[in-house]
Amino acid sequence: MNVRKILVPVDFSEGSREAMDAALALSKSMRGEVAIDLLHVWDAKTERLLPELTLRSDEKGTAQRLLQEVRAQSSGLQRAASFLGELEREGLKVEARMVHGPVVETILERAIDGAYDLVVMGTHGRKGVQRVLGSVAERVVRESLIPVLTVRMPASAASAANG
Repeated sequence: MNVRKILVPVDFSEGSREAMDAALALSKSMRGEVAIDLLHVWDAKTERLLPELTLRSDEKGTAQRLLQEVRAQSSGLQRAASFLGELEREGLKVEARMVHGPVVETILERAIDGAYDLVVMGTHGRKGVQRVLGSVAERVVRESLIPVLTVRMPASAASAANG
């Protein structure tokens, strides 16, 4: 298999970092001639987005509700900035996109449209009911037209995440 472009879907978790490390190891084994792109996809179920707004002060506390919403949204951006900042401090240069859409479908479309040779993604290693509820990684593996490498989160981190 000739790998020149790797797509790494991320949710900024420890599992995402493990997937990023695996993609970097692959790149290094190929003398760094592999492009690695990160993709974070959000949908209404996982993250709320601020719509376009016309703001007016009123007696209903609109400004306070907006501030609460902005704080809630900023946590996702803070996780993204922290994740990318860590890579930057290590001297790693990657392209990262944050897009809105149905998570699995968007990952699959981007993998094809971007002419990627491989998708590398983390998995939480969930079992039982949590697994039955559906795993993004599992669906991508089943539905992808290009190869997918899944990287399991270390047991200690998985226990904390599932705990």
